[in-house]
Amino acid sequence: MQRLLLVLVLAAAADAQTTGSSGTRPDKPAVAPNDPRWHQHLNDIALVYRLWGRLDDEARWAPWLCRGPQPAAARRSRATKDTPHAAKLYTLYASDPKAYGAPTSFRTTPGSDAVEKARKRLAPLKQIIVKEAWKPELMKQPPDPQRSFPAPKSWGASRLKPCQRAGKWYRAQERAGLFVMMKLDPKTPGTDQGWVYGTLTPKGKITASGKIASCMGCHVKAKKDRLFGLPNAPWLPKKKRPAKKGN
Repeated sequence: MQRLLLVLVLAAAADAQTTGSSGTRPDKPAVAPNDPRWHQHLNDIALVYRLWGRLDDEARWAPWLCRGPQPAAARRSRATKDTPHAAKLYTLYASDPKAYGAPTSFRTTPGSDAVEKARKRLAPLKQIIVKEAWKPELMKQPPDPQRSFPAPKSWGASRLKPCQRAGKWYRAQERAGLFVMMKLDPKTPGTDQGWVYGTLTPKGKITASGKIASCMGCHVKAKKDRLFGLPNAPWLPKKKRPAKKGN
């Protein structure tokens, strides 16, 4: 009898560890939504976003008229290791740069019929932000500061300016996917005040779309309509240091 009671007590203790103090078993990890309503838009965005031009890859940086456009820099994600943006380099695109607070981006000439049809379907959207993510690859040699345009092959497949971290240089060599935000009417059901989030693999497969909790968890903290902006954006005025007072 005592052995039976001991077994029952041990079983109850094990069950308590798995259920928690509330007596209910912990919920399974939330599955990211993948609302098919947004798949056409996401496929269209993946087709056309590069035609918008990178937010920080623009001839507006040229100090004189005949100089070529400056190369875009790979930016290191500040996300923690357990979030979707962790350990990635990225560059940003916006369908409406001015609304994002940036100068108008360089746009390429019209593309194929499929591209033009995609553009027309996306026209009603108020804003689209695409974070093009890349896996960082450690460089054997630091980049040559004298070579920037055209971007050398040593910068990797992205041709983004390498990013430095802890004294080491990394280049964006392998695509890691797309993170997309698109703005509809704020009253649209199933959106985050009009915003829809989406993720795609490097091959274009849609892995999530809709109100993605991992995305919203960060972007609801943004001060301006879910948007953070680029850190140290080149178009922002540099802060002046206060003049030193004489002795």
